[in-house]
Amino acid sequence: MAVAAILIANGYGGRCDTYCQSFGQECAAAYEESGNSCTIKQTYKCDEAITGTSDMLCKCVGAAPQPITSPPTTAAPASTSQQPGFSCKAFSQWPDVQDGVTCGTDSCMALVATNGYGGRCDTYCQSFGQECAAAYEESGNSCTIKQTYRCDDSITGTSDMLCKCIGAASQPSTSPPTTAAPTSGPQPGSSRSGQTCRTA
Repeated sequence: MAVAAILIANGYGGRCDTYCQSFGQECAAAYEESGNSCTIKQTYKCDEAITGTSDMLCKCVGAAPQPITSPPTTAAPASTSQQPGFSCKAFSQWPDVQDGVTCGTDSCMALVATNGYGGRCDTYCQSFGQECAAAYEESGNSCTIKQTYRCDDSITGTSDMLCKCIGAASQPSTSPPTTAAPTSGPQPGSSRSGQTCRTA
């Protein structure tokens, strides 16, 4: 919504463009009014001097603020586990892997001994600086899942267990979002008797 106001012509050379620019706006229309009202008597160009009168009717508008756009984000390189935000150590660094049974580089899961870890995958994963993501009892010394457990459950009655161990990948540092300071222009202080006209 734009606002037109009746204002004193003196000091602006009778030009609405000069008036609007005095408080950071742009002239959209200029008129000579009739009877100190919003009734238009004659239309002028914004850069045209309106003479022979002590006031003029100016329509001043400002460009809409542009939305703040964030810089494009660059995706972090995929980890060996292909899980966003997580990675796991190479299986050569995993202790007590049973018979070398691992479930693929992308799985972060291997068949490991229950002895020494109380049959708990969380204890096992923590032993080499990882975190447990899943725990299973396997079937036939393979990666076939027989039963699902919680990471802190003790898997008993077996000498091995399937543990999925992951470690949090380092997260890129992010700067706090910047907030644009609100802008405000001076109010047209020389309007005639506060007379304003609402226009679409």
